[in-house]
Amino acid sequence: IINNSFFDKTNLTFSNNTNIRDWLTIKTKASYIHSNANKINQNSNVAGLYIGLLRTPPDFYNRHYKGTHIDEDGIAYENRQRAYRDYLGATGSPAYNNPIWTVEEQLVTSEVSRVIASSEVNITPLNWLILTLRGGVDSYGDRRDYFFPIGTANADYNSGRFDEDNISRTEFNFDAIARANFRISSVFGLGVTAGWNYNDRQRYVNSTSLLGFQADVDIQTSQLN
Repeated sequence: IINNSFFDKTNLTFSNNTNIRDWLTIKTKASYIHSNANKINQNSNVAGLYIGLLRTPPDFYNRHYKGTHIDEDGIAYENRQRAYRDYLGATGSPAYNNPIWTVEEQLVTSEVSRVIASSEVNITPLNWLILTLRGGVDSYGDRRDYFFPIGTANADYNSGRFDEDNISRTEFNFDAIARANFRISSVFGLGVTAGWNYNDRQRYVNSTSLLGFQADVDIQTSQLN
């Protein structure tokens, strides 16, 4: 609905169930998920979408949100944000973002790739015994970029800010289960379950922040200093 806001997702899934023998079955399932999104900054902050929108009166025209300001000495300042509380772009530091600036100039992107795979083997060597071996992996990588160009409202963003988060997480799980059912008499029975589990989880986060751009550009990179 909002310009530049999108969420694209691709999902591929493979599944298989094979009966190799009467006493042996194998189940396998694997999925790959990839998503790419730009999430408009909607948080409760002066650089978000809603506060600037709700605090702008209906008679102020937001469409011309960026331009060149020329001061009384004839000096031109390009790419100045124009908002209700700085309608000439004179200060270069508006109290609240023009909501169109938030939509058109800022970026909050996320790209996720995820793999989920599992396999299960069921063995019935005896009519009273079932053995189950089950293993799986769930792994994803998530890259998040936050770009706020020079002139964005908020003291932390006004001189330009770029944040990059690289998050990865992997989980391995393995189960070995034995189930036995015994008929003791026509009235009583006994069921026994024994198992073993292995689970390993690893998560890594690498974050980079750049505050204060040396050039007024819209390139999303950590090399702007």
